Amino acid sequence: MRRLRRRTAIDFDPHWYRHTAATRMLRDGVPIEIVSKLLGHADVTTTSSVYGHLTVEDARKAMEAAGWFTGREVQL
Repeated sequence: MRRLRRRTAIDFDPHWYRHTAATRMLRDGVPIEIVSKLLGHADVTTTSSVYGHLTVEDARKAMEAAGWFTGREVQL
């Protein structure tokens, strides 16, 4: 790690991979309970508060899947 940091001048941390993977899993629809378990968190609220970033694009995607903005209704 030190050599990589020196060569790139980026204060890189291997946790960046963990963070990216967890965020991607959540955005791809993996249930938060599963992601939490994979990360070894004792409580799902830890996963949600640290890795559960919701962007405007994420919200739009979820709302479109629920039938908003598309003109179609979802049958319950």
